[in-house]
Amino acid sequence: MLNLTRAERLLALFLGLFILTGVTVSYLLKKQPALQRFYNCANLDSSDINLDLNKASPQDLMRLPGVGEAIALEIVQYRESAGGFKSIDELDNVKGIGPQKLELIRKHVTIK
Repeated sequence: MLNLTRAERLLALFLGLFILTGVTVSYLLKKQPALQRFYNCANLDSSDINLDLNKASPQDLMRLPGVGEAIALEIVQYRESAGGFKSIDELDNVKGIGPQKLELIRKHVTIK
């Protein structure tokens, strides 16, 4: 057996845990599309997405921070029932979007 000092054993343990964490995250990002969307949302800036709420498809809307399939469909359903968005603030009327999520989304959407 190797004669390692306590510090060397701790370093080996730390490196092993670090590698295991990286492999696990990589695996989960490949296998779970929802996690990939969450990861991508964390890396957005305002120039990455600029969607017209009255024209965006559900797939486009799912690119917005905190918007998954269910909320994207709710946005489209609200848009159709209201005859289109007149204001970005109307997103607050969509089921699943509250004040905090609205603020995350606001800088990524427009109404033309």
